[in-house]
Amino acid sequence: MRTLEILLLTILALTLIKNPRSTAKSAERLYLPALALLVFLLHAILEKTRWQMTPAYALTACLVILTLAHFIFPGEWVTSKWCWGNTLGRFIGLFLAWLSLTAALIFSMIAPVFRMPAPSGMYPVGMQDLYFVDNNRPELFTPDPNDRRELMVRVWYPADPASGASPQPYWPEVDRVGPLILKRSNLPTFLLSHMDLVKSYSYLNAPLSGESSTFPVLVFSHGYGMDEYTRHQTQMEELASHGYIVFSINHTYESMSTVFPDGRIILADARVFDASFRQEYGRLNLDDQLSVWVADAIFVLDQLEELNAGNVSNSFTGRLDMKRVGVFGMSFGGAMSAEVCLKDSRCEAGANMDGSQFGYVDFSAQHLKTPFLFFYNERSEGMNDYIYTGVENWAYRVTIQGTTHASFTDTILWSPSMEYSSKFIPQQFGPIDSQRMIEIQRAYLLAFFDRHLKGENTPFLDGPPGVFPEVDFQFRKQSD
Repeated sequence: MRTLEILLLTILALTLIKNPRSTAKSAERLYLPALALLVFLLHAILEKTRWQMTPAYALTACLVILTLAHFIFPGEWVTSKWCWGNTLGRFIGLFLAWLSLTAALIFSMIAPVFRMPAPSGMYPVGMQDLYFVDNNRPELFTPDPNDRRELMVRVWYPADPASGASPQPYWPEVDRVGPLILKRSNLPTFLLSHMDLVKSYSYLNAPLSGESSTFPVLVFSHGYGMDEYTRHQTQMEELASHGYIVFSINHTYESMSTVFPDGRIILADARVFDASFRQEYGRLNLDDQLSVWVADAIFVLDQLEELNAGNVSNSFTGRLDMKRVGVFGMSFGGAMSAEVCLKDSRCEAGANMDGSQFGYVDFSAQHLKTPFLFFYNERSEGMNDYIYTGVENWAYRVTIQGTTHASFTDTILWSPSMEYSSKFIPQQFGPIDSQRMIEIQRAYLLAFFDRHLKGENTPFLDGPPGVFPEVDFQFRKQSD
């Protein structure tokens, strides 16, 4: 909880303990409700209100009104009118008041304005969005044969933000897309409104850092039906802070939402929604869909070549080191990364974050020749070992205990309760601490790309590090 929220709840609790039985004069009965009102106003101005605290706001208003009524109507009128002096009335009033206070506390803890872990690199992080249209490919999710494949790509990069600049919210589009997503799931449309209060470490459209002439490039893809803007930002910011330019592809119609520059909002196609949330895969052939994602990634790499050459007006001209390109992804995006690295020679290193391999490539016959990193949760361990054992280069295998598939997303930060939900929903979230999980992913991804794109010495990858006893780490040398 935030500081002024804690202070407000504390004052309200003290008010409920002291004032109903107070024999103090009217002036002395005023100070706690007045202090609660003052703290509420400061909270509304400085921290901004949120729905989780609504019961506390209502309680503050009630206490202030009742206190003012004692001044305006002195004597017994107020207590008799509101039954405050009646034993039953006092019991009901206090019960409802404490219920409101408890509800505000529980709601605020279950759905907090959480803090993202700060990036550990030397660079501040910039962020901007790019819009691409592949005129050579039709959009297969729409009935109009003239529709072309449109993609949004969010970029995180080393930046030089202006002095005094403020970072972006964690989910800038939540006020537009949040209600649409929740309505589709038959949930109250306000539940995600507090997300615009969560601050990221990214500065919108900040100038690219001048510390280096060029930076290595990473291309990322999200999980099926997920959203790269909200599920992996901690990883993107970490890599950008260490000198990488990270291009995260939003695969239109197969991500949770896509917001185009002209204001159009496209939610996941109904078939994708069913496959992602209802586990109904029959309406989609995911092997076919992986081919679409592979084509998306290769198209984006082509566009990056155009940006770097200056053929399109942009801020990255001449700054992208296209000789040092990595491709990685989570879940379905991880499967995409393996096939892209097999097919496109621009990929110098790749990583699959707990993604089962789809597609039509037989990796037991066609071996990866680029360094590759495989992440597993404790239940998926070994699912891609037939690819791992065939890599004709350095290969790494990281299994993290206490995790499930969803542990590889930022969603584990959204609520502390998610760390314990595995006791009740075994397939959703593991018991691993959210900050610890993010730290582990950051450490291995950064060390891997630093070694194989920057050529840095990373002893961290030479054996099982004692700092992460929950990790089963294996690797194969290039000569094995």
